[in-house]
This record gives sequence, structure tokens and C-alpha cells, in this order.
Amino acid sequence: MRGALWTVVHTLVSLPLAFAVNIVVARVLDVEGYGRLTFLTTVIGIVGVVAGMGVTTALIQFGAKAHAAGRTQEVRRLLSASQGFRIGVSGPVTALVVLAVVHVDWWLLVLALFFGVGAPALLGGAAPALTIENRTDRSAQITMIGNILVQGAIVLAVLTLGTADSVWSARVVAGGLTLALPLLSIAREYRSAVLTPAPPWRLPRAFWKFAVPTGAAAVLGALVTNRTEVVILDWFSDERAMGLFGLAFGLAAHVYAPAQAFIGPLVPAISGLSEVDPASVGRAFLRTTRAGCVLAGLLLASALPALAALVPVIYGEGFAGASDMLIVMGVGSAVLLVGSPHMAFLMARLGGRRILMVNVISLACNLVAAFALIPLFGAWGAVVACVLGMLVRAVQISLGEAAAWGVRLSELGRSAAPIGSASLITFLLWLASRNVDLSPVPVAVLTAAVGFLLFVGATRVTGTGLTSADVRAISSALPSPLMKTGGMVLGLLRGRGA
Repeated sequence: MRGALWTVVHTLVSLPLAFAVNIVVARVLDVEGYGRLTFLTTVIGIVGVVAGMGVTTALIQFGAKAHAAGRTQEVRRLLSASQGFRIGVSGPVTALVVLAVVHVDWWLLVLALFFGVGAPALLGGAAPALTIENRTDRSAQITMIGNILVQGAIVLAVLTLGTADSVWSARVVAGGLTLALPLLSIAREYRSAVLTPAPPWRLPRAFWKFAVPTGAAAVLGALVTNRTEVVILDWFSDERAMGLFGLAFGLAAHVYAPAQAFIGPLVPAISGLSEVDPASVGRAFLRTTRAGCVLAGLLLASALPALAALVPVIYGEGFAGASDMLIVMGVGSAVLLVGSPHMAFLMARLGGRRILMVNVISLACNLVAAFALIPLFGAWGAVVACVLGMLVRAVQISLGEAAAWGVRLSELGRSAAPIGSASLITFLLWLASRNVDLSPVPVAVLTAAVGFLLFVGATRVTGTGLTSADVRAISSALPSPLMKTGGMVLGLLRGRGA
């Protein structure tokens, strides 16, 4: 329960802070500079996933099982050998890419390499060790503190140096410094293992058998969901297009963070449920779908049109073109949010090969659309390609898991109906707001209020909202201080007769 409480606190603190800092960055860098920052963040992030080869994921899986069984020495061997992999493989690969694409003063580049590449290579095993120990409360606390430090460094860099490359460098330097925090919190025997790297070939064959395909699936998944369209935009378009697309993508992710915090408590129990009570997994699948669709639909119908109307006011007229893109990106992100918990059901079946195939198909659709549309339509081509990749991935996972757990398509369609009604409400409100002769702030307030009322009304009239059992299940999984308030909010989203 402490872990859940601190996760919520972390979300409530970090989300508004990141949103505010993003405004400062966009205002100072303007569209072109923001596009450059988006490019750097995306490219280096993808390189990190590729260079990691699934080692961290495998470390957590194998390490958690060994830790739970009391096999401390086995955990130590895994930590040491995986640390050797970071130092000998992933660190050098990432450093080469940084040298190739980042252009800053030499002293800033040295700092970025030391703290942004060297520190993760030397200390990167500490955070997974904390996860292995199941210290979710401490992990949330450290993540929150680290986020505050990183956001502070970003503000300092953007206000003093004012370039995209310097902002990226400040982010990775501060991020490297925060890696010392989990090192101080893990068990002493694990700390010594992290600080004593061993050759990576000492990792067992079963470890690599899991890590390599998992890493491949993670790379493909990252290429689908992590705005990799900016790389193609860099080839065929300009930094202005990258800036508009990057802002729309980032804001769409911000909108659904509260829904993710509510859905999160449903996910951890899925794997265990599939073992102890397989017959009830189908009901859990439908409950997760309803919860995700209703909560995402509420934000889609109310928050998204309001935020889109305020983009020129908050970020400046240069970003006005991102408003329409945000509406389209928001619909795709809502569907992706609903599909994310379904991934937990797929993982519960140990469907590694299925995950890889889903990501291959999704990436193929994404790339075909991107190369076909971006040269012709620039940022809008990137938006369409990104949303297409999201939809293909989410639909494959959701339909596949519904069939695997014996859920009829009619039941799945009814549970997912709130996303359809919310999308319709969102597009109608956005079209109406474009023809209203009011300033952006009143338009945002009106669209938020009308969207909320229309969505709540639609779920009640159609009976596609949450059931009473859904409300109780989600509320009981929330931290104690939030149970009452969360239950009241969720109660508004019950379907008629539920």
C-alpha cells in the first residue's frame, strides 16, 4: 500500500512539474529548437533500448525470482555480470551515437558523456536491484526526487544557454547524478555486486534466451510508440515540423497520465490471477477494458479539446499548428492506453513470440505510412503514421487476448464503446470550437465542461460505463487517502443500471 501511495504522490508531483518545465522549454527554444530537442531525445532513447538488448528486463525477471527464493548469491552474480555488459557493450555504443549527433561545446559534451553515458554504465544496475527487492515505495520516492532534479537542470540550461543541445545535455547530466540515489537504498550485498562488474558471458544461457528476443521486441515496440517519425522528418522535412509533431505527441501522453495511475492497480494482479483462477481471467479482461476505456474516454472528451484550444496561448503562436495534430494524436494515444493493460494478459501467457510478431506488423505499417506520407505532408504525415502504428498494435493485442481468454467480440466491443463515443464528442467539440468567436480560454472552459457532461451522459444512456463491481475493485486498489474521493469520481461514470 505504501508503494501505491508513493506512486500516486510521484504522479501528482512530477506530472505538473514536467508540464510546466515543458512550457518554459518550448517558449525559449521556439518550434525549431523544440524540434531539435525532440530529435535528440528520441534518437538517443532508441539507441539506449537497442544497446540494452533486453538485459535490464531479463535481470529483473531472473533476479526477482532468485531474490524471492532467497538465492542471494545468484542475484549478486546476475547484477555483476549485467553491470559488465553495460560497461563493455551498451555504454560504448551509446557514447558513439552521442558523439555523432550531439553538437555542443566540448566541456558540455564531456559532461554529457561522463554523466549521461558513463554513470548509467557504472551505476545502472542499482535501479533494477531496487525493483528486484520489490521496494516500490522507495523506487517511487527516488524517481520523484530525480525528476525534480532533472527538471531543475533543464530550466537552468534553457534559461542560461538556450539551445536544444544544451538542454538535452543538462537532462542527461542530471539524470546520471540521480543514479546514485538507488545505490544508497539497495541491500549492502547487492550494492557491492553493482559496484563489482563481471564479464557478461557469465550470464546463464537461459538469461540470454529470454533477454535477446525480449530486447528485440522492446526495440520494435519503442520504434512504434516513441515518436520515431521524427527521424524520418529529419530526412524529408525540417525542425519546425519535428517541433509541432513532438509537442503534439508529448501533450497527448501528458493528458492520459491520470488515467494510467487509476488503471495501474489492476495490472499487477493479472499474472497471479491467471495461475490461481484461470476461469476468472476473462472477467478481469473485460473489467480492465471497461476501466481503461471509460477513464481514457473521459479525458479524451473533456481535457483534450480544452488543451488543444489553449496550445497557442500556453506555448506561443508558433505552435498553433500543433492544436489539430493534438486532437488526432490524442485519439490514438487513448486507444494505445487501453491496449497497454492487455499486454499484461499477454505476458501472463508468456507470449514472447506473439509480442514480437505484433510489434513487427505494427512497425511495418508505421514505416510504410511514414515513408509514404511524410515527404508529402510533413508533420501531418508523421501524425497519421504514428496513430496508425498505435492503432494496429493495440487492436492486435486486444483482439488476440480476447480470443485467448474466451471473451466474445460483442462483449469486447461493448466494453470498448466509450472510446468511440468519446472520439466522436471530441471531434464535434473541436469542429464547433473552431467556429466560435471567443478567446481560447473561454473556449477551453466550455469544451471541457460540455465534453464532460456529454461523455457522462453517453455512458449512462448507453449503459457502457463502469459497473458497481468495477468501481469497488478500482477504489479498493487505490491508496487509503484516495479511496473515498476516487470512488465518488468513478461513481459518476457508472452505466445506467450498473
